Amino acid sequence: MKKEKNIWVLADHDRSVIEDSAFGLINEARRIIGEAGGSGSITAVLMGTLEDDAFTSLKQGGADRIIHINHDSLNRYNGELYTKVFFEVAKNNSISCILISHDENTSDFSPRLAAMMNTALVTRAMDISFDEHDRGMDAGFLWDTLRRCLRDRG
Repeated sequence: MKKEKNIWVLADHDRSVIEDSAFGLINEARRIIGEAGGSGSITAVLMGTLEDDAFTSLKQGGADRIIHINHDSLNRYNGELYTKVFFEVAKNNSISCILISHDENTSDFSPRLAAMMNTALVTRAMDISFDEHDRGMDAGFLWDTLRRCLRDRG
């Protein structure tokens, strides 16, 4: 039986417009859910003050659900604060994975969040997929997967 995939996307914005990277991550989340059997949802998470039009664009862009964490203290990026606030919202939810674009801000956010959630962190990934078998993530499996990918490409 395939497990439902609930994927969260941290949607970057400039207070008026959602960054293109957020829509790319939403599309990637939709692809992952499709490969997993089509069962799941995409939640876009926004932090800080934002104009109303941005919510419409996220819905039209494929987000099933939007969580807006709105507080003036979140209008300027602060890694420690962002991580604590995001964690408080995320900790009581069943999340398959969180997709975050990598930039000068999130380079410190992602490792902090992974540590707080006591989970693995994969950075700068070009592709991701799930399979039905929960084999865990150990070095042998990871290297076997990398060897197969390299062999198949070359």
